[in-house]
Amino acid sequence: MRKFPNSFIFSFSHFTTYPLAIGPAFRDDSFSLDGLTDSITPKDILYDFLAGHNGNFLTLYLARNDPLPSYESNSTRQSHNKPLIAFAGRPFLLLHNLPGDSTSVSTTATAALDAMRQEGMRDNLLIMLGTSGCGKTRTCFEILCSTWGIYFVAGKEYLGSKDIALMESYLTPLMTGNFDNNRSHAEHYTKCALLARLLILDHCVAKSPSFTPQRWMLIQVVQDIFKKMYDYYGDIFSNLTVRLARACNEQIVRKEIWNTYTKLYTKLELNVFPIFLDEAQVLQHILPNHFKSRTVTTEDRPLLSPVVHALVQPTDPLDGLCVVPCGTGLGLMFVRETLLSGIAKQVNSIPRFTNFGGWRDEGHVAQYARAIVDLEYADITKLYQYFPGRFRPIVTCIEKILTGFSVSQAIDFIWDIVTTPRTLKE
Repeated sequence: MRKFPNSFIFSFSHFTTYPLAIGPAFRDDSFSLDGLTDSITPKDILYDFLAGHNGNFLTLYLARNDPLPSYESNSTRQSHNKPLIAFAGRPFLLLHNLPGDSTSVSTTATAALDAMRQEGMRDNLLIMLGTSGCGKTRTCFEILCSTWGIYFVAGKEYLGSKDIALMESYLTPLMTGNFDNNRSHAEHYTKCALLARLLILDHCVAKSPSFTPQRWMLIQVVQDIFKKMYDYYGDIFSNLTVRLARACNEQIVRKEIWNTYTKLYTKLELNVFPIFLDEAQVLQHILPNHFKSRTVTTEDRPLLSPVVHALVQPTDPLDGLCVVPCGTGLGLMFVRETLLSGIAKQVNSIPRFTNFGGWRDEGHVAQYARAIVDLEYADITKLYQYFPGRFRPIVTCIEKILTGFSVSQAIDFIWDIVTTPRTLKE
């Protein structure tokens, strides 16, 4: 029997290529934060932003309340317990059976949410770490189905808005040998990305009293699905982020974050507001040698440092805010030093959540798989023998079976993927 290579980590993400938004706003190397005034407010920019096709897109999304598209499988193995979600023409189990009226949040998501609510947590920061395919992203989605929050993702090829992923294109022409200015530009853009999310959330809640955390999560995670439905081309979050970053100064951005967040905190009766930064490890490799440690100015820091600092301290302290960098391949000591040096106040330690678990046994696999596809117990045994541990390989096998693969074909296909060495860029 071939054994799963424990040391090898590979993501089975459904890759989508996104063109970089390189326009005039990304190319003006004369741009200076010192030149921004308070003559234009974020609310002015928001009203103008929503006056055209951006506002039409949000209006349709709120009014129609369309469900995610269903995947119609030709496989005779498909169970009919619950419709499957389609994404890019394929079954997409990452969004299957999300918490809602008839489905509760998993014990893992509940435990992670409890970790964010700990009364003893002095600082609004929690690191979620685990191997690729262990369930980190699904845990984020489940939490955001039951709790208002924000989902950022650092990689261009992953689900979600590209507001953080496009930061490199925005910052590159602004980088100089002045490390303090470099950090200021990175933090300013990040705060504008946060403000853009808060402003759009506030708009959605005001326009639709029935708006739910799950609907808010979906527009953050799979905006592409609804853009196709409503003939919208763009990225509503990154588009607003860039407008804010180019027009609003630091002081007015901080003030508007405070005003909008505290308004939402009261209106939505929040006790915790998670801000996930998924695939955070990507930011370790972007714009190297452009940022320095705040405490040891001779030490280089990755883009991850100013981004997390801006999210942790976007303005004066905010009740319930919890920033959650998530990722794999993040060395615990490296993350600790990177994040601690980016935080101005004294922080001695950062809490970590790592208990994502995996397949416990064949019965656990059977319970999950048979709700989706009809499999013999011998098939369950074979799946578990090849892919014990982390969740994603078996989940991806099931997706392949739904598209018409036999069990053996699906196993061979996924086995070839996980045993083929790949570079970081791949």
